[in-house]
Amino acid sequence: GRDFSPFEELAAEFQRELTRRAPFRVEYFEASLESARFRESESEGPFVDYLSALFQDHPLDLVVCIRDAAARFSLRHRADLFSSTPFLATGTGRRLEAGAPEESRTSWATVSIDLSDQAENILRLLPNTSDVVLITSAALEKFWLEEFRREFQPYGDKVAVQSLYELSLDEMKLRVAALPANTVIVY
Repeated sequence: GRDFSPFEELAAEFQRELTRRAPFRVEYFEASLESARFRESESEGPFVDYLSALFQDHPLDLVVCIRDAAARFSLRHRADLFSSTPFLATGTGRRLEAGAPEESRTSWATVSIDLSDQAENILRLLPNTSDVVLITSAALEKFWLEEFRREFQPYGDKVAVQSLYELSLDEMKLRVAALPANTVIVY
């Protein structure tokens, strides 16, 4: 969704800079996936149909995707929606770029989130950490859970990594309140 930090700041700054630097008037159209509210497996068909109808007679000059979910969506549907339009993915992870098909008229402005540093910092600051609990949106949870598990793997059975995304908010509150000592919550 567009009202989530830091995505809204990234989008706003991109628009400000493009408007400032462009030698012509720039018009923007923003379409948010609202991925925090839905799982990626849910049907994207109605959204694809909406975008197709919207831009059928008004082709875009540039498609800008901010963050991974938008870039994955656009890459999946690029042939149907934006086949001849230049494509810029920004704020995405380097792994997404590396796994994407190489296409012309495509540029990437990737970011790197170093989870190995985060794991080391957690254990340096809190050496008795036994559990790490992730709290994030359902659409991102599986990805980040696997990433954190991979980064904590060198520490063997010393640290268990789990998530709470399948719980309701009330259930999360109860579970968080009852977490044992030496638990780190990553939000």
